[in-house]
Amino acid sequence: MKISLNWLSDFVDITEKDQEKMKAIVTANTAEVEEWESLGKELEHIVVGEITAIKPHPNADKLRLCTVTDGKENYPIVCGGSNLKEGQKIALAKVGATCKWHGEEEVVIKPTKIRDEESLGMICASEEIGLGELFPKKSEKEILDLSGMDLKVGTPLSEALGLDDTVVEIDNHSLTHRADLFSQYGFAREFAANGLAKWKKAEAFEMSDNNSKTPIEITIKDKEVCSRYLGVYITGVKVEDSPEWMQKRLMACGIRPISNIVDITNYVMLELGMPTHAFDLGQVKGKTWTMRKSKKGEKVITLDEQEHELFEDIIVIDDGNEIFDLCGIMGGLHSGIKDSTEKVWLHAPVYHPTMIRKARIGLGHASDASTIYEKGIDNEVAQKGLERAVQLILELCPDAQVASQTIDIKNVETKALTLPLRTSQVKRLTGIEIAEKEIESSLTALGFEIKKNKEGYDVTVPSWRTDIEFESNLVEEVARIHGYDNIPNTTPEADISPIPLNPEREHEKYIKDSLVSFGFNETYSFSFIGPELMEKTGMETDKSFIELMNPISSEISIMRQSLLPSMLESISKNLRYRNKFKLFEMARTYFKDGKDHREDINLIAATVDEDLRILQGAVEALGFKVQPGKEATKQQHPGRHADLILRGQKVGTIYELHPAIAKNFDLKARITIVEINITAIHAMNITGTAKFKDINKYPAVKLDISVGIKRKSEAGALEKAITKTDQKLITNVELVDEYTGDKIGKDERALTYSITYQATDRTLTDEEVQAVHKKVLENVEKAGGAIR
Repeated sequence: MKISLNWLSDFVDITEKDQEKMKAIVTANTAEVEEWESLGKELEHIVVGEITAIKPHPNADKLRLCTVTDGKENYPIVCGGSNLKEGQKIALAKVGATCKWHGEEEVVIKPTKIRDEESLGMICASEEIGLGELFPKKSEKEILDLSGMDLKVGTPLSEALGLDDTVVEIDNHSLTHRADLFSQYGFAREFAANGLAKWKKAEAFEMSDNNSKTPIEITIKDKEVCSRYLGVYITGVKVEDSPEWMQKRLMACGIRPISNIVDITNYVMLELGMPTHAFDLGQVKGKTWTMRKSKKGEKVITLDEQEHELFEDIIVIDDGNEIFDLCGIMGGLHSGIKDSTEKVWLHAPVYHPTMIRKARIGLGHASDASTIYEKGIDNEVAQKGLERAVQLILELCPDAQVASQTIDIKNVETKALTLPLRTSQVKRLTGIEIAEKEIESSLTALGFEIKKNKEGYDVTVPSWRTDIEFESNLVEEVARIHGYDNIPNTTPEADISPIPLNPEREHEKYIKDSLVSFGFNETYSFSFIGPELMEKTGMETDKSFIELMNPISSEISIMRQSLLPSMLESISKNLRYRNKFKLFEMARTYFKDGKDHREDINLIAATVDEDLRILQGAVEALGFKVQPGKEATKQQHPGRHADLILRGQKVGTIYELHPAIAKNFDLKARITIVEINITAIHAMNITGTAKFKDINKYPAVKLDISVGIKRKSEAGALEKAITKTDQKLITNVELVDEYTGDKIGKDERALTYSITYQATDRTLTDEEVQAVHKKVLENVEKAGGAIR
């Protein structure tokens, strides 16, 4: 949003002269200032000059020797302009001025000689001094001709052309909640409230009454699309260039001048924050208009000659023959203002902000009007906007006249909001005492109506302040006008009791911290995945999956039911940089549950290029037991998978990734995976973290045994047989070695277990240990093992 200080001066007298102070106050109290630009700076050392004499250049046929005066001195200047003539007023760039040579390379004017002839300045073309849009050239070598303007020779050009303006550029993001600030008038109000300016007496304008019937009938089919609609018929219009003062203001605020009628609608939009639009009634065929929601597949050609295929629920107007207005975005090509336009329908509608936003995003077509409409326009400003546009048309087109009654359709009746404002609440929320007189003056300056009561005030919110809903909003208004920098920094005092930790989150944190201590790195992935990634992982989508209604792409079109697809994708990407690593993720998965949905918390951990027992050791350290699994899934290696048991219940699986799935992700390294249902663990009411017990003070005895079994036999049965022999004295069983070398048969493998014997109340004797150990050997043989 750009603000012109010259434009603000129509409404207020700016009393503060220090521009840096003004910038600081506006940024602190109203909205962030991105740039504070003095337009005249670029025209420094450039004045209105007059050519008093022209002679041929003795050494160049296409150059001329000109004598130029600034009213005090004469300057010899060599120039090649195609339209030079004596008595012509021109833009004279004196020595020290900065210009753009042929509109491109920036040069500083210095005394020089051109083909042996002295030149002490430059006669400028419009694009060489940044005025190409205001004064477009008709031929390539044409210089800026100011002869048709009543300008005094020697006057600084910025002053002569009224370009001695200061433009303030405001960050639009800081205005999102303030629709009223998308206007010059809105900022004039803020300048006055912040003590930077004083209001001028406003000149009232009243539209002339005309009871004639309108030449068109308009019906708003879908009432919610437009809360208020005003329109009027104007005849006697003559389309031509708008006056220089209007063009300058529009350009200063970033709008390209087009013609007087179009410029007036843009001018009112910038001045009051009310987009208006003028239709050429000579082009619109039908006289019965309907404002409605679009249907899918309908098409419209806009003023920029682009054809748009519409989706549903875009606000449009049709005349029974075609759509001729893409409401709030851009007018239609076949209803736009042309040089031949004489009769116009001028309207000021207030469209639904959300519908305009959806249309802008869906069509990828933004405009200044759509930006304002999206913020939500006050119904009352529509009438002011229409009246101001009519006033300007009547001023700029002497033969124009209002030729019909004004249509005013109100689909939403607005009621003024009155809120209480307690002085005690002002003190409580700001932390300081603000005088009642200051509270009253601040709110009054911002347009609020106040009425005193016992506790403070009853405050009526002006219609344009759609962001004010609560008493706290009023306190904020008082505080910002007082100045946030004027409120001392103090630490709030509060009696805050310790917040109890959620046992489930505490347990999750314990698991995460433990995995990190084991050398794992935590990853995060999107909750959305696509069918293609599911297929790569060997999974199928069914009706239990939750589908997104408006996915950005098919790659993120469904809610995940497993963390495995994202983990494999992460492993594939990380293998570009490292060959060996360990990852984990704890996150939610999503399932349909009737008309509702269910969310589970899951853990997945993976090792890359590591033995399966590395991952097994990690999960066992977390308290899980590993038991042989039953049938393998498509993702699991058929001979290398097991279940994870906690309190006798299966809560997860540990496995090596199936080679076929690994191939889909181009994974050549061994990938081992563990998947655990954390939600199932929470259901067991496991609270806290690991529990510690005293170190046993009695010595332990460790004995190793070597057992031969068939290669395809499960080792878990042996470990179970050893542990069950004496659960009091056998405190630990650990597989320490596996041998599959040449010294045993091809179908065999040798396992070495380390068994720890220890009592909690005495030192075990050799006889006690040997007796238990003998039973262990017997049980191992019963389980199918051969003692070596």
